[in-house]
Amino acid sequence: MKQVGIHLRIAESIVPLAHQAVALQLPFFQSFLGKKNGVYVPSLHEIKLFRALCESHFSMLFAHGSYWLNMADPSYTNSDALLAEVRCAQHLGFTHLVLHPGSTRGVAERQIGIEAVARMLNKVFKRKTDLHIVLENTAHGNYSIGSDIADLAAIKMLVDRPDLVTFCIDTAHAHAYGYDLCSPSALDRFICYLDATLGISNIVLVHLNDTHDGFGSHCDRHAYLGQGTLGKDVLHAIYHHPAFMKIPIILEPPLLLPEQLSTLVQMVRTW
Repeated sequence: MKQVGIHLRIAESIVPLAHQAVALQLPFFQSFLGKKNGVYVPSLHEIKLFRALCESHFSMLFAHGSYWLNMADPSYTNSDALLAEVRCAQHLGFTHLVLHPGSTRGVAERQIGIEAVARMLNKVFKRKTDLHIVLENTAHGNYSIGSDIADLAAIKMLVDRPDLVTFCIDTAHAHAYGYDLCSPSALDRFICYLDATLGISNIVLVHLNDTHDGFGSHCDRHAYLGQGTLGKDVLHAIYHHPAFMKIPIILEPPLLLPEQLSTLVQMVRTW
């Protein structure tokens, strides 16, 4: 059975997420390390409970960096927020931290933003962490770093620990940015492009998402799987593409009730 996890959201504590993931029989899951009112700081008791449950059920766990982190802005020199999330991920036993590179709004050259991301990641690697950094492609155009997938490869080339930098491909983001996935031949071309730029072996995660917005819209609004502009047939083809067969998949649906999450997971498992 293909490995499929889901993005779960923290309410007051991260411990219930682990129980929810076990109840859903997930092989792994993903979670933000922040809440609506700021950075989540788990207590020692929460860390102990969470780690004990996760270590007995999951071999890998994906944390997702907060959206307010902007590594690509060269004027954003304060790395405290990023390092706080790295520390939190390490304490809780997450194996991977998924990050959007950020935006270079106001900067003339994209290369400056790419170099800014690499510098910020090098501050993380000075902590001698074994946490894997997973750079994700984004949907927005213009100033965003990482919407053009070649940006991600360029960042990896500049970091001090390229062995700790891998990639996540989000299907909704790729479609919204302008990568054509909507026919078998187009999907094959996209996969070939990924292999040429990133290397399929460096892709450790696929965010299998649908989107409300159209091709090349540069908008990022996830739709319930199969009900957006990508649709079930395209997502089914991505799910079963030979290049992605051994790569873990995370679903990032809009906010759903627990019973809806269970239905969604079961639906994908029957594809």
